[in-house]
Amino acid sequence: MFAAVSLALAACQSAAPGAGPQGAAPPPGVADAYQRAVLAARGNQFAGALEAVRQVVDRAPDWLPGHWLYQDVARQLGGAAEQAMRDFYAGFRPSTPWVESLCRARLLPTAYERDRALRAVLAQHPGCAFAHQSLARNLHAEGRFLAAADAYEQALRADPKRFDARRERAEVLVEIGRWDEAAAEFQTYLDAVPEDDPARRALTTLLLYRLGRLEQAKRNLDVLEARLPDDLDLWMDRAAALWLGGEPLRALAKYRAVLERRPDTPRALWNVGLLYFEELGKQPAARARYWPAARAAFTLFLQGPVPQDGFDQFERAVAVPVRLQRIQQVLGPAPAEPPGWRDVWGALEGKDS
Repeated sequence: MFAAVSLALAACQSAAPGAGPQGAAPPPGVADAYQRAVLAARGNQFAGALEAVRQVVDRAPDWLPGHWLYQDVARQLGGAAEQAMRDFYAGFRPSTPWVESLCRARLLPTAYERDRALRAVLAQHPGCAFAHQSLARNLHAEGRFLAAADAYEQALRADPKRFDARRERAEVLVEIGRWDEAAAEFQTYLDAVPEDDPARRALTTLLLYRLGRLEQAKRNLDVLEARLPDDLDLWMDRAAALWLGGEPLRALAKYRAVLERRPDTPRALWNVGLLYFEELGKQPAARARYWPAARAAFTLFLQGPVPQDGFDQFERAVAVPVRLQRIQQVLGPAPAEPPGWRDVWGALEGKDS
């Protein structure tokens, strides 16, 4: 929730004269408090965030990003903190009317009520990028993805530098399968906000697994791995990139590194089996060497943790047993002794490991 709270948040074009600033940077006098609140929220230190962000809303009552953060932090804490926040907005009277309207709309209990309130704001302030984005978020939460994408587009037309709206639009476009557009939106966003690692991960996943843009995916992996060298999920992505790039042995070595760190990683073990079975054992002459290792990997995969992902469940129930049956047809029955890691890696090294 707090990954991008410090991003640029621009003014509604129809703001009243004298309205408080809605620019990228916090208004003078609250920058330090806002930064403390952001960092505390990112670290799940919500009590500390609450104290800091209350200073922000008290000193800059017309600056919406501070209110958004205050509402989110208070709702995370719940109880008395949330009730105090709701009481605050019940009597909230900023100098800019649409700021009051947007703050209250965000706290309404149902998506229908929020929708009506936000459309009422837009009827009076049709160029308000913040209101368009708020409507888009509400539509997204309702599962109305096409309408949400359009509302985000309206926000960006009103203010092309509304970077968080661009990232959120990219996420919606991924959900509706408009992957090329999503990748373009993510890239434009990252050009402006290159430090957002979660967004870069999302783009990398899209490039690697959906669009097959291998070189672009690798460039993003280079950035992420430099910042997060011990992240095993990135190791998995690097292994996939090596596989797709025609380097199965290097991919296997990377999957092995993952499994040595975290043996209960079903997807890594399944991928190892596939590499042996489909890539290295593609030619009949290679099957005597690589298919025993594939059988060991697939057997350990079936014996391991039950995956939650639907795709992995299909592999466990149907596809992997079919591959094991094919291996048995070619190699004969499996050894009586249960497989171990030496059976998985022996073929890779040419000896027991």
